[in-house]
Amino acid sequence: MRTPLPLAASIAQRPGYGGHAWAFLQYALGLRELGYEPILIDRLTAEMTAGADGRPSPAARRAAIEWFRHVTEFAGLAESCSLLLEEGETVGLGREELGEAIEAAPCLLNLMGFLDDP
Repeated sequence: MRTPLPLAASIAQRPGYGGHAWAFLQYALGLRELGYEPILIDRLTAEMTAGADGRPSPAARRAAIEWFRHVTEFAGLAESCSLLLEEGETVGLGREELGEAIEAAPCLLNLMGFLDDP
């Protein structure tokens, strides 16, 4: 089994922006080439999917989640990713499984610096 190496990135926040996604995927795929098991971690809050009126948009939330799923599946990371949502929800790995991977890892790469979830 490969050593897990979690990295916090920002993919869900920019649905449809392939270049933005690749800026983070290159790290995950490079870590895989180096022999690690990359664990991609992203987060999505209501504020990140607000409409022009400043209120949370369910349609924007769905689009962000579907984009995250699409990108991680395309990159072969669907089994080793987690999108942290509000109230403890996740897409992909659950919080407990993610916590175990983080504990087993030599470090966590917080690429965007916004991962503040305990």
